[in-house]
Amino acid sequence: MRSFLAGAAPALAALALVASSSHACGDKFLVTGRGQSYYRMHLAARPAAILIYQSPGSAVQVAGEKSKMENSLRDAGHRVAVCGAALDCDLAVSVGGYDIVMADIADAPKVAEKLRSESSRTVVVPIGYKAPKAEVQKAKSDFGYVYEAPSSPGKLLKVIDDVMSKQSRTASSATTN
Repeated sequence: MRSFLAGAAPALAALALVASSSHACGDKFLVTGRGQSYYRMHLAARPAAILIYQSPGSAVQVAGEKSKMENSLRDAGHRVAVCGAALDCDLAVSVGGYDIVMADIADAPKVAEKLRSESSRTVVVPIGYKAPKAEVQKAKSDFGYVYEAPSSPGKLLKVIDDVMSKQSRTASSATTN
């Protein structure tokens, strides 16, 4: 019996070492540090060129820092530019090349007017940072979209995806007519 145990002990030890390092299909992603990050999983189906319009004194800068807007948008595959000075922002809007301009809920009408005067297809998405419900509802009725900050990056990306899918639908319907 002792010889059996003496021979079986090393075999059991070897089996225990092998069994602990083998994983079933997909289990290797459950090991700490090996899985994909939740935010990295969301890649935009339609990457957008986005301008974040941070006029002096607006709440967009605080909202951006709190919700990590810029990083979340870049991680999802969008091209992001941020302007801070009023002249820089006005110049960036007039030059164009952006699918979406995100501006403070107070600045959004001014930005939209500037874009309308230049016959741009750029969509303005107001950012309501802790804005009153009435102001958010008015912006939704005026612009169709509002990003309410602070909130999760998933909500931000959902708003951007909604804008881009609507733009692609209107562009495809315009080409078929």
